[in-house]
Amino acid sequence: MYGLLVETSVIVPIAASAAGVLVLLAALYGALRKFSRVTWIGIQLPVAFFLTLLLDLLPETGNEIADFSLQAGGLTLIVAAVLAAGGIGRNIIFSPRRRPAGKALRILNRVFGGVAAVLALLCTVAVPGLFALAALETFGVFSVEIPVVETLIGYAGDLFLVAALLLFMRAGFRLGLLRAIFYLLMFAMTFASFVGAVFFTWQVGFMQSFTGWLAGLFGFLHRAVASVLGFGIAALLVFAVFFAVTMLFGALLNFLIKKINSVRVIGFIDGTIVCILYTAVLLALVLGTYFGTALLADGVLYDALAGIDGLESLADGVTELFGTLGELFRSSPLCAKLYDTNPLIALFG
Repeated sequence: MYGLLVETSVIVPIAASAAGVLVLLAALYGALRKFSRVTWIGIQLPVAFFLTLLLDLLPETGNEIADFSLQAGGLTLIVAAVLAAGGIGRNIIFSPRRRPAGKALRILNRVFGGVAAVLALLCTVAVPGLFALAALETFGVFSVEIPVVETLIGYAGDLFLVAALLLFMRAGFRLGLLRAIFYLLMFAMTFASFVGAVFFTWQVGFMQSFTGWLAGLFGFLHRAVASVLGFGIAALLVFAVFFAVTMLFGALLNFLIKKINSVRVIGFIDGTIVCILYTAVLLALVLGTYFGTALLADGVLYDALAGIDGLESLADGVTELFGTLGELFRSSPLCAKLYDTNPLIALFG
């Protein structure tokens, strides 16, 4: 017991000091980058989360698919509205067309930048931390007895879901369809450059001679090793040429995409398309996870393996595990509603 107290008396000050240093560094980073350029996630996440509490006021229709659509649609609209408000507000406040800001505004820009960076750091730590505490409490590892923390743990799943949707929608809008196609095309061209370099080195006559000459430089090594080195160096040189052409093409394409997206209407439509796709992907992941958890918690695997020696006890353990996991998913109000009204369960469960 004495040893535990000693360890606690040492660890707590160290942890507090480390946390203080991180907060100070975050504030310094935000002040240097300024409110106009630092991320506003630390402000937008709490606002979006508190607005989702209003979803509890939505009426229940008695139809699971309709109820899920209301909750998921409301959540999506809230997060989209918060992100849009942030973007519009940033453009209005820090528009380059405005006259140069006075000294007081420049100071406030740095002060609020530091605050925003600290809030972003706190959200980065709090969101996964609270969800981890909720998981540990649900699985019976330990119980938190601090009232404020207990209340926050009760909303950990909702906070995690809102944060995930916020990040997905923000990333999708910033990426845009043209940019997504650009990255896929560059990846494909880089891979094609590698394959083409190997094929070119292997099949073209003068490259075979060049490969043989390079292998001769390593004549002091085993013949097989020298051949591999000669071929590898030759292929690498060809790849460098192909890759340089790819990068030049990529630079030109990137310039064209920037010009296209500089037209605000096109840029908005382009970003909105991928934002919708990312939102659909996240909701599909949530639906699939909830559906699989519900099936396994209901004993589907146990029913399939019942009576088979050595597997029945395993299936029983899996059923119990996913039953507890289902309790974790249902430990937050919004997540519980999405879990209970999952259309996949209504259609296939």
